[in-house]
Amino acid sequence: MRLNKENLRTNASLILLILVSMVVGALAQTVMVEINDLEPEEIEYAGFKLNSRGEVNINVVSGHLRGKSSYLATAWILNAENRDVVWELTDSNSKWMSRKLRNYKDAVELPAGSYEVYFSVFPGYYYNNSGWSGLKNWIMGSSDRDDDDSYEEYSLKVLGYGTSINKSTIRNNRESIQRKALVSIFASRDDLYKKQGFKVNRDTELMIYALGEARDDGSFDYGWIINTDTRERVWQMDYMNTDEAGGAKKNRMYKRNISFPKGNYALYYVSDDSHSPLEWNASPPYDPEFWGVSIYSDNSQAASAVELFDYEEAEMKNLIVDFSRLGDDEFRSEGFTLTRDMNVRVYAVGEGRHGEMFDYAWITKGNSRDRVWEMDYYETEHAGGASKNRLYDGVIRLKKGSYVANFVTDDSHSYRDWNSAQPFDPEHWCMTIKRVEKRFKTNKDVQAFSEDED
Repeated sequence: MRLNKENLRTNASLILLILVSMVVGALAQTVMVEINDLEPEEIEYAGFKLNSRGEVNINVVSGHLRGKSSYLATAWILNAENRDVVWELTDSNSKWMSRKLRNYKDAVELPAGSYEVYFSVFPGYYYNNSGWSGLKNWIMGSSDRDDDDSYEEYSLKVLGYGTSINKSTIRNNRESIQRKALVSIFASRDDLYKKQGFKVNRDTELMIYALGEARDDGSFDYGWIINTDTRERVWQMDYMNTDEAGGAKKNRMYKRNISFPKGNYALYYVSDDSHSPLEWNASPPYDPEFWGVSIYSDNSQAASAVELFDYEEAEMKNLIVDFSRLGDDEFRSEGFTLTRDMNVRVYAVGEGRHGEMFDYAWITKGNSRDRVWEMDYYETEHAGGASKNRLYDGVIRLKKGSYVANFVTDDSHSYRDWNSAQPFDPEHWCMTIKRVEKRFKTNKDVQAFSEDED
């Protein structure tokens, strides 16, 4: 009898052990994402999906700013639908593994949904408002950097109660979101200057999602929106109205709703000669494929109020004067007569520095040579590229009468013969004048004029 009881207790213990093992096995987190074998200046991504709310654990091996490694890693997780950052690599719960490597362990609770995981390795310097931190050490320590292969041990692992998502699914989802944009310019390369017209048929609130490059000393990749009827700049991305976008400090983000009154608009985006999805020269932003500007609305009625139009074609209509693509040592003038008072748009790109203009435009009144408008340095803005590239883009009021438009260039820095970085709109170097009013009639409202006629 005693033997049977002992056998029963033994069997019960075995059964309990088996059940516990099964429960633990069922509860064990699986590896949903694993990224390693990154090369310097490389960004890699993967994804996972959670069918229910749960805890996600992240384990990262990387260098550290205070360590001896020449390279640093950044890691983060995005909500694949709303593009919000739900986790990023920080110093919390980390410890040194060696003089170059640090181990980071973290956990975050996430709702059901799809997520994108990013991991990148870039040189161990960065820009802050005081300048380039660590750059001297990076340059002077080139021999140490060449011998530094610690990045080969960098790794990222994400565990949880979910499943992996392949890259094709991630790309398809991103492209689907981008196609939902009512208006967009995605800057996939350097040296971009692009514009897109759009019409808002009724007062509407829209969400602007913009990523670009800016510091407190200037903007380099950025967007803006103008009212095409008044030339008023209704929105612009700059350092002060943007937030950090992750990665390098110069990565900036704007993500807010703004109201658009009924009217016609044009979205612009310009990028300089470096730091774009084509090739990042510092740690990339947390949503790299959305570099540029995109405009959205969750409201179907608001979305139906927006229509796209070809702004390039619209800009070429009703030109009064067109001085484009002038070279060195050129002078161009052209007369015109207005048969009534009229608002005209002057778009002039020239060269100036320290309050003085070298390539510039002006308008005189008929043969009197009295200047009614001049491209004054202090009324211009940076035109992209070299700081001496200047832009005037505004509406002026001209009374009925005859006028002469003029443009002069000096002996250097002109169309296709730049001695510094070109402006973002090189094809319109010099000046164009066009009508603004909708009731404009080309042959009736504007007529040819020769100075000899006055």
